[in-house]
Amino acid sequence: MTLAVLAPVLVWLVADPLLGHRLRNADGEQTLDIGGVPVGVVALLASLSGWGLLAALERWGVRRARAILDRGGRRRTGHLVRSRGPLRRP
Repeated sequence: MTLAVLAPVLVWLVADPLLGHRLRNADGEQTLDIGGVPVGVVALLASLSGWGLLAALERWGVRRARAILDRGGRRRTGHLVRSRGPLRRP
């Protein structure tokens, strides 16, 4: 889980301070700069929710819980990479 939280923060460190590509959320005239702490918190929450889902599936008797989560995660990751979902520029 540590790597799941550190990897997005390291990407942010390279992209934002080093390369100068600021993470921003623009909503009309308002612009919100996204720092390293929110990136880490969101990564931690996503990691914990996946871990909780795995624990729930294992507890309630789904025999192949790890295989289900692993296959579903690969499918979603592959879709994001193919569609370049969050990496698109406006």
